[in-house]
Amino acid sequence: MTSIDIQLEGDNCWPDLQKKPFVVGTFAGVALLPDAVVTDTFTGAERRVPALTLRIHTPDGGVVLAQLKVETFEMLARAFRGRLDYLADLAKRGGAE
Repeated sequence: MTSIDIQLEGDNCWPDLQKKPFVVGTFAGVALLPDAVVTDTFTGAERRVPALTLRIHTPDGGVVLAQLKVETFEMLARAFRGRLDYLADLAKRGGAE
């Protein structure tokens, strides 16, 4: 199973980046793969699922591709939407975290 670090409060959420070299790329595209092959990390078995490939251009002219299952993308979108709805409701009531 893939592990993803989901941060619902993004400011300074990855302090390790202060000590590691990194580049900030430009999100350039997304492609739907209706029948992508994924490998189960426990069993090594392959199966086919809908997936997305994200294309990121790096400042040095390189390209990074990141792939995730549509199911995972939907879960992330629900988590972020839930957080935004919570913050909006909190602000409407005059509250603060």
